[in-house]
Amino acid sequence: MWSDRRDLLALLVIVTLCVVFFATLGDYGYSWDEIYQNRTYGKAVLRFIGTFGEDRSALTTHNFFLYGGLFDAPAELLAAALPVDGLIARRAANALMGIFLLVGAFRLARLLGGPSAGLWAVLFLASTPTWYGHSLINAKDIPFAAGYVWSLFAILVLAKSLPVIRWRTAVGLGFALGLALGIRIGGVLVMAYLFLVLATWAFSVRGTGTGEPAVLRGLLKKLILSFAIALLLTAAFWPAVLLHPVSGLTDAFSAASKFRWNGGAVLYLGERVPARNLPWHYLPVYFAVKLPFPILLIYLLGLLHGIGRVVVALRKSDWERAVGPGLLVFAILFPVIYAILLGSTIYDGIRHFLFLLPPLAALAGLAVAQFLPAIARRMRSTIGGVPAAHVVFTILWGVFFALHIRTMIRLHPYQYAYLSRLSGGMPDGAKRFESEYWATSLKEAAERMVRFARDYTKRRGVPFEDRRFVVEATGFPSTLSPYLPANFSVRKEDEDERPDFYVATTRFGADRGFPDFRVIAVV
Repeated sequence: MWSDRRDLLALLVIVTLCVVFFATLGDYGYSWDEIYQNRTYGKAVLRFIGTFGEDRSALTTHNFFLYGGLFDAPAELLAAALPVDGLIARRAANALMGIFLLVGAFRLARLLGGPSAGLWAVLFLASTPTWYGHSLINAKDIPFAAGYVWSLFAILVLAKSLPVIRWRTAVGLGFALGLALGIRIGGVLVMAYLFLVLATWAFSVRGTGTGEPAVLRGLLKKLILSFAIALLLTAAFWPAVLLHPVSGLTDAFSAASKFRWNGGAVLYLGERVPARNLPWHYLPVYFAVKLPFPILLIYLLGLLHGIGRVVVALRKSDWERAVGPGLLVFAILFPVIYAILLGSTIYDGIRHFLFLLPPLAALAGLAVAQFLPAIARRMRSTIGGVPAAHVVFTILWGVFFALHIRTMIRLHPYQYAYLSRLSGGMPDGAKRFESEYWATSLKEAAERMVRFARDYTKRRGVPFEDRRFVVEATGFPSTLSPYLPANFSVRKEDEDERPDFYVATTRFGADRGFPDFRVIAVV
């Protein structure tokens, strides 16, 4: 596969991103979920396994039982094994899942449209700040998105080999399905997609004699193996499902559909809107403002091109040509339509729908890989022996990419908070849409606060280490504590002591907690 220069270019981009990720791990602050939920739950799952089910804190702490621990638990094992800070080790595991997701998008696009499609898919996804930023701080949605895209890839590999599939394909499908379901209940979606693909294949070959009994029995055996692997992986790291297989999954699915979020309201178009009563256009608008405008256009082009290919293939009764783009189009549109029709509780913009970005990038890569040669054939002009269409598009994309890289560098380490010019641009867009909702900026706030405290004690001739400072923090103080020296303490809720410093985000108006305090720094 790596003999084509386009594959090598894609590999170069992936390796470069991997190097950049690991070089900047320590630049990012910890999100609320990283410490409070992901690490706590991962350790609880390990205790459940280590005590053979005696320790059941994984089922009784907060709402952790609604999630699988297939990423959290192994990540905690990694954190315990490596001779580095546990939070950094987990951040490294998160970054690897982001790269794994990127490779999945590459393989998916390449399977559909060859090396050019794979390369463009990598470039498009790498240019998406939301994917980039979340890959370093989001231990929920990025691992699930990786399972989602690899499941789509495995399903398409299976579809292309029907009715006979190899044991290796069945095993790979099982691990991919297990990765998705073992992290979030949304993994049932890819299992449903598999049944949909099998059903449409059976319909397409009816009356052709393809489904011989011996062939179908072999297919069934391998599918049973796939599901067995997926369910075993899920149950092994999801205590609620292991103890209560049916109710554990159904409870999680019901909760995910109508999630009871304590936040109450979300920032949308400059207004506080109840998360349980969102307008239907919340998700489409958030996708529009969270993606750079050229990327948004490319993704829409890819989606429309995918729909067009499906329509043409179905008119010709060509199931093999329809199944690839058809599956991706369905895997992108169905979750959004389902959430809108059900009136699901949604917050944090498109965070819970990050799994749609890899198939969007794959369809976009497919569209560009097919449009450029078609345009080149019509133009028939070349530049230095290369079709002019390829040269022009590459130059235009290169200019955008160079400018966009500058934007991502300026945003560092808050790439996930990116808002496009459609929102009004940064920072004005943050007054109308959610941006830095996970309080990762508490790291930078802590650093500035400590510098101020050092200057304060120096001016008064007091040794910094001898002066005790009390801090009040918004949200989960545990995201602030790792960056404070020993003479700083975070005030607990039941303490009456007036703090010396107050650190807060603007979300939910938390910055108005101590109106008489002087602002010493704004991140």
